[in-house]
Formats: sequence, C-alpha cells, structure tokens
Amino acid sequence: MRKTLLVLSSLLLITASLAGCGKKADDDSNIIGKNDKPAIESTTESTELNEDGFISSEEVINAYWIAFDKCYKSDIELCFPSVDDVNGFWQSNIEENVNSSYETAKSCKDTAKVSLSDITVDSESIDKESLDNDLNKIFDIEKAEISTVHVPLVQTVNGVDYNVLDIYEFTTIRIDGNWYIAAIKEVDVKVIDENEQPTTVESTEETTEEPETTEESGTNQNTETMQLSDLDTEYTKVNWGVTYAPIEDAPNLFVSVAPWVDSYGNPALLVAVTNMYDTNLNFSGNAYAKDSSGNYVGNYYAYLSNIGPGNTSVFKIICRDGGVPNGEIHWEDLKVEEGIKTYVPWEADWSISNEGNMLTLDYTVNMEQAATIGEVYGLVLDKDGNIIDIFTDYISDEKSTITTSTQLYRENIATSGASDVALFMNPTVQK
Repeated sequence: MRKTLLVLSSLLLITASLAGCGKKADDDSNIIGKNDKPAIESTTESTELNEDGFISSEEVINAYWIAFDKCYKSDIELCFPSVDDVNGFWQSNIEENVNSSYETAKSCKDTAKVSLSDITVDSESIDKESLDNDLNKIFDIEKAEISTVHVPLVQTVNGVDYNVLDIYEFTTIRIDGNWYIAAIKEVDVKVIDENEQPTTVESTEETTEEPETTEESGTNQNTETMQLSDLDTEYTKVNWGVTYAPIEDAPNLFVSVAPWVDSYGNPALLVAVTNMYDTNLNFSGNAYAKDSSGNYVGNYYAYLSNIGPGNTSVFKIICRDGGVPNGEIHWEDLKVEEGIKTYVPWEADWSISNEGNMLTLDYTVNMEQAATIGEVYGLVLDKDGNIIDIFTDYISDEKSTITTSTQLYRENIATSGASDVALFMNPTVQK
C-alpha cells in the first residue's frame, strides 16, 4: 500500500525507477535542456556522502544515485528533507517515500546496473513559488532548481543485457543552505542497442493542431473517433471537450481534452491518450496549451509508457500565469512507439468520503495477475462528467490486488456536486 505524500499533489513521490523497475511520479514541469554538465564521478572519494548536507543540487543528485546503486537506505534518506520539525502526518509520508525508493533499489539491484560515471546533470533555477505543492508551507525554501538527468544503465531481461538510457527530472530545494530532493519524475526511457530499438512511428509534421469540433458533441466526427464509443472503461465517464488523432501515421491513437480548475484556482487541462491498437504503445511529445488569442499559457512534456490496448493514460497541463486555455493544444516532437512491457487488464472498486474540506478516496484494484501499477489518477466528477478535482497516487507494489487510499483538500468540496469518480492507471509486467 502506498499513499501520496501531499494532499493536493504528489510531492516527494519517489520513483527512482530504472527501465522496468518502476514508473514515474506526477509533476507538471516541462523537461527541456541539454546535457552540458560534467558527468558524475564514481571514484571512492565521491561515494562518501556528506551527512552535514549537500551544497548544490548536482551534489545531492549525485549522492542519490550512489546510494541507490549501493542500495543503502540510510544514505537515500540523507538526500531528502529532515522530518524532525514536521508533524506526524508529513513525517509518516516522507518516511514512506524513502522506504519506497529503497524497495525500488532492492528490486533493481540484480537486474539493472547504473553507469555512475556516465550520468549527466543539467540544472536550472526556478521560482520557488512555482512549485505545485505545499512545500513552502512546510519548509523555509531558499531556492529551487529543476535538473534533467540522463542515467545510462545495463538492464537484464530474461538473461539478455540491454543498454538503456533513462531520463529523469529532479526537483531540488535549498533549506538552511543545504540542498535536498523534493521530487523525481521519469520522463523517457530508451533502449539504445542498435538491434533492439523499439518500432517507432513519428509525426510527419513538425507540429500538429487538433481538428475543429462540432458544437453538438465537442468531438471530431470521423470513423476512427467513433471507435471510442465502443469502450466500456472509465474513459466514458468524463465529459471530454475535444477528441482527435494527433499523429497522421497513428490514426487509432486518440487524444481527448477536458478543462478543470485546480485546488489553487489555476485553470488547467486534463489530457487523455487512448490506445485503440492491439499492442502496448509509448506516447511522447511537448504539449502547449493555447488561449483564445493563440498564446501559450501552459505546457507539459508528456511521456506515457506502455499504454495498453483499449486503455487510457492521462496527464495535466496547469496554467499558472493567469492564462485561460481554450482546449487547443499545439504539439511538438510527437512520437509513438511499441512498448517493452505487457499491459495487465484491471478493474477497480472505490468509495469517497469527506470530513470538512478533506476528501478521501478509498479504492481497490483487481488485476488478472500480479503487476506494477505506478501512477494513478482519480477524477472527481459531477453528474454531467465534468471534472471537479483530481486525486493523484502512486503504487509501487507488484500484486494482483491492491487496496489503498489517498486524499485531497478542496474548499467547499462538500457542496461541489461530486457524484462519481473515474480512475486511470496502466498496470504492467515485464514481457
């Protein structure tokens, strides 16, 4: 069982996942950057962690991967903020995230070997107020940075070694002069052996825009889109504003968009990618939300891995600078490729309850076999399928049945008209 650290969004939701060892956590930052920083050294001296703190984001990221590679729980713990001055709820959840990171390291120890000397880190400063969580309410944050981290590794699957490049986004924060990890997100994974490249289909255009919609349904009326009406999944619960196929060479991969407003009052879009092919697919690309004047008001780099046949994966675009999205998305670098894992069908039972403005989602997921779920989205809907708010959760256990709960805080949630929940997840196992 695994609960998210934050009520309103995932914080310190540690994946520490190598290819095939776990999956990514939720975050709303864009990942763009070049790897022009020196590689992490793997000498004996550099593996000694600084118990007094880390003086840069690169140093704490370095320390994290060394601790992960050694599978040292106490060293992993040093990379995250101290829980000494945090109340019991936060202390429990921080410890839970450290434990999850350690368990992931143990599960990967015999199947994946990180090339520490070849890791590259590219960092840039961000406004600490832009952090989409309650960090500033808990800690006195002095600075914050986003780092793109390339992690080469060798992964063994069924006795065969694969050279893999895993790409992560680290969010780091400085507290009392020392740097700590606040969040980790896996954004891409590539098999780099020439003879083992997944089949790739790329967009034939540099950018794509969605087709015009009809007023009656808000969806593009064509024969491929109507296939979605055959689905009997959580997808059909949501009132999607627009649906279209963004990649010309993949007409049965659909994007659907629905508006909502997050708990901070920011206008936002939920973007769903539904796979109507008979094989697992990875979907990636830069998504730029536009307003009615054509200005970009929010963006997100999406990497959705191993979307199962007939299944839907989702992500959020939060517009924090006052712009209001009109539902139109400008896409760049779109790509779809065959996944390297096996999708496991699932069903879920759930219930929601509230105490004041705190909403709790209890749910049980039943799968056809033991599988890793990873990221979970729970959409709170009104009677018409419109999104009121969104739970996020992360489940790292590999089981056939998972029972857990998560919470979110929303003012006036008791009078919001919440009447349904739509769950989105994508359980997988190694092929």
